Amino acid sequence: MVEKYLIYSRIFFVTLWIMLTFGFVSQEIITPLTSLHVAVYLLSDIVFLIMGLLTLRTRRDITVFISFILLGVISSMVFNRQGFVITLNGMRSYFGIIFAFPILRWFMSGKNADRFMHSFDRLLFVFLVLQVPCILWQFIKYGAGDRVGGSLGNWSSGIISSLIYSISLYLVSKRWDYNDYFGSLRKNYVYILLLLPTFFNETKASFIYLVLYFILLLRLRVSMVRQLVWIIPSLMIVVTGVGAIYLKVTNQEADRILSYQFFKEYLFGESTDHVVELALAVEDDGLIVEETWGGIIDMPRFTKLIVVPSVFRDGHKSIWWGAGLGQFKGTNVVGMTPFSKRFFWLLRGSKPWVFYVFVELGILGLIWVCWTFISMFMQPTSTSNGLNIKLYIAFMLLFFFLYNDSLSSLYFCSLLFYMLMRTHYEPADEPHLIDSADKDK
Repeated sequence: MVEKYLIYSRIFFVTLWIMLTFGFVSQEIITPLTSLHVAVYLLSDIVFLIMGLLTLRTRRDITVFISFILLGVISSMVFNRQGFVITLNGMRSYFGIIFAFPILRWFMSGKNADRFMHSFDRLLFVFLVLQVPCILWQFIKYGAGDRVGGSLGNWSSGIISSLIYSISLYLVSKRWDYNDYFGSLRKNYVYILLLLPTFFNETKASFIYLVLYFILLLRLRVSMVRQLVWIIPSLMIVVTGVGAIYLKVTNQEADRILSYQFFKEYLFGESTDHVVELALAVEDDGLIVEETWGGIIDMPRFTKLIVVPSVFRDGHKSIWWGAGLGQFKGTNVVGMTPFSKRFFWLLRGSKPWVFYVFVELGILGLIWVCWTFISMFMQPTSTSNGLNIKLYIAFMLLFFFLYNDSLSSLYFCSLLFYMLMRTHYEPADEPHLIDSADKDK
């Protein structure tokens, strides 16, 4: 009889690899596969739904699931009178947050826990290496920009950069000697070099990731202040060098992208009133102007949050319950909701997760998400580097909460939450990936 772990793990890893590579394969290698994009990700969602329901065990996981179902149904079907199909389709965006944790917990709590963690660590290493040829290919073909998304495909530059830094830090910290900072850097030079592809796209957040990356390789204690005296100057040299490479590759000027005015315009735009008036012109008259892309207003992230309350009043929606699930889905098969059709100009384009949840589930949805995230960090760490990894992932969650909607991706949640959960579990025998690869040769 085939072992249950073997069946579950193979389904899990195959599904995860498909999600992590289908974008690049379908866009750059086997282009006819692009027509299967919707079907592939729908099947992946179904796999996670089934596995998630089968692995719900703890009180925390069951509470997260039931509270979301109640919140989603009341918001969507009671307050906003949406159909069941649209509501169910909208729930898919939250499958990663709901099901990744219980699925991973099931694998990491059984007798095959060590086996699973070794397999997942190897997946992370291979994924990290795979980004080098994928990103170089996209950079040569498209130039530095949002289309340089590695194996995830076009328009995934932000997600891939964050994953590269998170995975590299996780793998480095597993054999890090806190008493020999520069010696450990030399010992782990492969993982450090694998950060370089992140500077072939225009993900400005990479500079923040880079600084935090090297700071969190320090032991977090009072003596850390003394270490910072010589770490900070070295870090400034590294950031300056990397910054020069970034500016050269992306053909930008330092005076512009480091100015207060640039960040203000990037996050809020020059004029909120102007952007809203332009959006309404596109909505009412089908006007296409230079500031739109395919008829979509490029509204800055934080401007969207400012606009939501007035849009809710105009659309007769509750600020507490939101407009209902499925506002950001349905353009391909199920169909769009009346709200998303009317306010298409607001919902499309770049959107932070706080905006995503606020629009669909209102203030109560934001409370649910915050509680769900906080509950993930409640278990004490059992590894030497656990606190550092937790802090880095907490920063990532907070950053994406305010920056984009990566948390709606199953693969992103799976990888990030696995690294978080690894701070709670320590395999009995943990060979280093590079060392074991050398032995295999």
